[in-house]
Amino acid sequence: MTSPTIRQIEPDDWARLARFWPRLSEETIYRRFLAPQRRLPDDLVHRLVRSTTAEVYLSQPGLGVVLAVRVMGEFGDDPARFADAGARKNYSGRSPITRASGKKSVVLARYATNRRLGAALHLQAYSALTGSPGARAYDAIRARGTGHHAALRQLANRLVGILHGCLKKCTCHDEDKAWRHHREDAENAAA
Repeated sequence: MTSPTIRQIEPDDWARLARFWPRLSEETIYRRFLAPQRRLPDDLVHRLVRSTTAEVYLSQPGLGVVLAVRVMGEFGDDPARFADAGARKNYSGRSPITRASGKKSVVLARYATNRRLGAALHLQAYSALTGSPGARAYDAIRARGTGHHAALRQLANRLVGILHGCLKKCTCHDEDKAWRHHREDAENAAA
């Protein structure tokens, strides 16, 4: 079996690329062409610098420059776009769906969602585990028997709510304010 030759795309490849592109899924396009950016395009950098909400996005745990641009680009920078944190969480796809019928109810992950935003928030939650002591609420979720990805979804859901509060009040992330209720619950349980 011969190994494939990898080379840069050349101008002569345009016809082949035009035939190839429609067969790619949205996820494949993202993973191949958008995810591994080592340098941000200049227009995105200028948009981030000019935005009044850039400081708020960059203060969030787990959001570096690349993820902050992605999340800000997907949410938009209109402060009145989402009426409340629930609307922002629903748009992001991180909030669960509860279905109930009679005595039976089931909680499911959303499947109709903005996948690019969901992937960025998933990465934010994972990155926040190392940089935010409050994000270690993930450990308590895991201790209840929840799987890794479901626990990250719950953490991302909480981080979206924190982001919404910060954007609404035009304040940067404050670890003590954001996770105070978790600390108080832990203290009440220990007492």
